[in-house]
Amino acid sequence: MESFKVLSPSDALELDCLAALPSGKPCAAVQILHGMCETKEKYIPFMEYLSSKGIASVIHDQRGHGRSIRDASDLGYMYSGGWEAMTGDALEVRRAAQELFPECSHALLGHSMGSLVARSVVKRYDSDVDCLILCGCPGYNPWCSMGQALTRMLGSLKGDRHRSRLLQRLTFGSGGAGSDRPGGFIFTVNGFSTLASLMRDSGSADSWTARNPQLRVLFASGVEDRYMRSRASFARMVRSITEAGYRDTRIAVYPGMPHDILNGRGRSGNGENMKVWKDIADFLR
Repeated sequence: MESFKVLSPSDALELDCLAALPSGKPCAAVQILHGMCETKEKYIPFMEYLSSKGIASVIHDQRGHGRSIRDASDLGYMYSGGWEAMTGDALEVRRAAQELFPECSHALLGHSMGSLVARSVVKRYDSDVDCLILCGCPGYNPWCSMGQALTRMLGSLKGDRHRSRLLQRLTFGSGGAGSDRPGGFIFTVNGFSTLASLMRDSGSADSWTARNPQLRVLFASGVEDRYMRSRASFARMVRSITEAGYRDTRIAVYPGMPHDILNGRGRSGNGENMKVWKDIADFLR
């Protein structure tokens, strides 16, 4: 693993990054965008697996996560710039990855919140992406239509660094356990505001016309993923991609697997995520 830092073009926040290179010349490269309340280190085993298959990978702690913070109290705080800062961060890391692996095809893989960032990036810059993988892509959440107003109200009353259990419940519900729940910390009001606006942008097909209709797209989700919301909601997310004009859109749904299909344990506990890893590696090559 190689570590490096990239400065955000939005506010010069230091973004902490990792790159994994295969022993020989890579056959492909993928940029990974992690989910909410995760860190890049969680993906090291997956990145090492990709390296063993000749695939290079790069990942950064998204703003407000891991080491991409200015102070330890800033976990779950996204600073200024909203969702646009998150997509700008991803693009800046992407430029660094293209310098590291200049001769490779470049893919974008996002898990959960990272899949929303990936969608917003591709919505505007699909000509720079060779394939897109959306893992655990959340279904449409009706909360996001009122989330921005609610976060503005809470921000004015308690400040944008306030951590609201109400917003946590509205976003994720009160049920569920294990790898289907984000852990570690609660987002600030600022973080939830950014998430709500990101959901709205990534879920909207407005002004989304494929400039690279040959872009290969893979939706990968677990049948037990509670954030899929419903089959109809999942179908709506897939349809928004196909209606934008991407002709090669595929779906992989894994029985017994939870929201976190890359790092979680399936119902049987027999390493079902290795099947996911293999399918993704095959799709990338």
